Amino acid sequence: MNSPSVEPLLRSRLLPRVSFRMMFVITSVCAVLAAIARMAGNGGQFAGALLTAAVFLVACFVVFLVLFLLAWRAAVFRRIVGMADILLAIALAIAELAGVRFAGFSLFPVIAFLLASGGCILLVPHRDPDLRSDNPFADGQLPPQIMSPRERPL
Repeated sequence: MNSPSVEPLLRSRLLPRVSFRMMFVITSVCAVLAAIARMAGNGGQFAGALLTAAVFLVACFVVFLVLFLLAWRAAVFRRIVGMADILLAIALAIAELAGVRFAGFSLFPVIAFLLASGGCILLVPHRDPDLRSDNPFADGQLPPQIMSPRERPL
């Protein structure tokens, strides 16, 4: 049996394949951003505004990513996350009562959020949408017809 001279491409890969063209585009975008940052550092107002807009977009992306990961972890690991949130809230409450301050901020909003999220995760029942009893396809049957089929006249 002959071995292929080229290894076959796999459909799913953990890391994306990066071509020379993609690296050139990424390098060009980074060079433009660096030039804008340099002009902003030298006092250019328009460059400062562009740099502020770019930082704002990146910050929004990071905040949305964190919110997505918070929702995802609660959806996938319900019991573990609920218990971890409540235990972390208890530990932070003990630290707050002991007088430990993190960067001089009060931890009560964080404690309230962790207790609320952990309590909601543990107390609200999880309903799997695939296990609905009123699903006609669950038993492999056709759904009931609203209107009876018409027969063609002979």
